[in-house]
Amino acid sequence: MPVASAFPRQNFPTNPPSVISIETWRKIQAASFCLSARLISQYTEWDWHSSSFEFWPPSASLFESAAWFDINPAEDEEFPYIPEEHPKWDVILHALANKLVGVLGVRLRLFLMERGIDSWTYFPPTALTIPFSSFIELPPPFSFKSVEKFSTCHLQQMATPDFFVDGEWVGFTVYIGSSFSEEGQSWVRRVDSFESFGCDRIVRNPIQNTPGNDLVLEKKVKFKFVVWVDAKSFILESNWFQSHTTAHKLKLTIDSSTGIVEAVRRKYIMSIEVEERSTAVITPFGLVIGCKSGQWIWLWKCEWSSDS
Repeated sequence: MPVASAFPRQNFPTNPPSVISIETWRKIQAASFCLSARLISQYTEWDWHSSSFEFWPPSASLFESAAWFDINPAEDEEFPYIPEEHPKWDVILHALANKLVGVLGVRLRLFLMERGIDSWTYFPPTALTIPFSSFIELPPPFSFKSVEKFSTCHLQQMATPDFFVDGEWVGFTVYIGSSFSEEGQSWVRRVDSFESFGCDRIVRNPIQNTPGNDLVLEKKVKFKFVVWVDAKSFILESNWFQSHTTAHKLKLTIDSSTGIVEAVRRKYIMSIEVEERSTAVITPFGLVIGCKSGQWIWLWKCEWSSDS
């Protein structure tokens, strides 16, 4: 799988083969959850006011080597769709999403600390501010198939219409590493950039980018239930919500048995509405959407946000 630092930004690969067993990937998923819970929680308010703090050094390389992929039954993909491999792909995506939250959290907190932005936006949550016990039903340690059960123990509560509809969501779009230079017609290295959802101060009024200025935009993301597709899948739609630069709307088709989500994102670019489809994952830390190589969205419930 190509890493996130591969540019120009490309769509993710589909149906990648893996020689690692599904049992091993479940262990990796559990380990990545523990890693990320530690990473997003390692800095307290005291650290925020300290001039000597240092972020975990490997976080930068892990961030830039973040992997992702899509699952596609189409016959013309590079790798064939193998139905028997689908359950393993679901577990792999959960493992990758859990890991991504940790390194995203570190980079987001560094970004916010460096700019002193502590009053008008939402800091990423920590393991102390996320009420895991309210929606995770942990299997007894060392019990039969405890690792397998752990991999989906959050879905019974989280992968439901009520969980998404109840409350407001905030988060960030994250762009890793590079941008396009028109003068040189090439991709050049730059710092990572972050675009906030739910902030109280908007750098540019996104409604100016919408035809007729007739959209009702809100700062935070709110979901509404649309319909059950079948016994295990349902559709949600968000309001039109704003970031620093434009307007966004989400349509989520959620498989409640796996926590895998098809996310359709609508947004305005230069007054033109565009639509993009992505694979997303419901993690215990919120919703992670892989947009394109080097671009990610992490959404969490507003009340989970930490103070710093």
